[in-house]
Amino acid sequence: MHTDERDRLAALELLHSFGEQVLPGALRRIAAWKQLARAELPELTRDLLQELAVDCLMHPREVVALTDAGRYERWIRLAERWIYRFYVRPRVPPARPAGQPSASLPEVATTVLPELPSHWIRLGNGRTNLTASAVRDGRSLPSLQRELERLLRHVGGGAEHDAFWRARLAEALTGLAADLLRQRGAVHLLPERRARPDPGRRLQRIRVLGRRFHVRRATIDARRVVRHWHRAGALDAADAPLGLLRDAVRVWPRSSVAWLWLGEAHCARSEFAATLRAVRAHRRLLAPQPGRAVLLRARVLEARGRLAAALALLARAARRWPHEARLRRALAAVSG
Repeated sequence: MHTDERDRLAALELLHSFGEQVLPGALRRIAAWKQLARAELPELTRDLLQELAVDCLMHPREVVALTDAGRYERWIRLAERWIYRFYVRPRVPPARPAGQPSASLPEVATTVLPELPSHWIRLGNGRTNLTASAVRDGRSLPSLQRELERLLRHVGGGAEHDAFWRARLAEALTGLAADLLRQRGAVHLLPERRARPDPGRRLQRIRVLGRRFHVRRATIDARRVVRHWHRAGALDAADAPLGLLRDAVRVWPRSSVAWLWLGEAHCARSEFAATLRAVRAHRRLLAPQPGRAVLLRARVLEARGRLAAALALLARAARRWPHEARLRRALAAVSG
């Protein structure tokens, strides 16, 4: 194993400990300071752990070399900045001239760009109608779209903004699919404490995330995904979990969790070749999750009647990655 890879794994292991021992208390203090609702903490925790994992992958040697105190200070500082940028600042109402009403709908405030020309036509929900604006100004729609892209880059809402919210949307789609699979009894999970499936809350999260994608050519696929899953009856279809997960990896192909749940959905349908294709796609990512992937491969072997091979695979993987508690628990459960 290369040194960089060892450092990445060590950094992620340190982040796991931080997430269990330090982050919950730190987030409660930050939430009280920034006046965030306690109900937001679980979602905020998931988002922050993903962002801090990026720090581990981008700067593994620096993270590992720090003392515990220095590492905690670094990650808490990053967490505070991230919370301010993506939770606090979007909720600050825009400045208005004196004498004008200051109240505005929160969803409008998060989707209207501050520097859009005032003469552009806006819809009732606060979004810009580019087609109507282009017609009124006597310009082509592509020309107006290029201007919008320039404005977005100027305010930090270009590719980096899209990448961040695409990752969040893929996470929400994956969570919704996982809840549906659990509700339908389609997956076998290791015994551990989990929140009860709540598809309604997941769907609401997807609706909120949909407002983060401004109407532009670069976001049309994400906006279509959000619209599709809010259609009546979309979640009732037998293949809804599979469709959600396909959309998740289409929206954000770098999501290791989405690829593995896609494999789970295929495995639940006895589509084992497709299951292994998802595992291979996951393996090519920058930060794969080898323990989870091994469990999925072992499940395929077991389903094909090769229980001994599945046990041998789990045993080898448990020796190779001794820090993977899931592998040890799975091996103990199957062997016992």
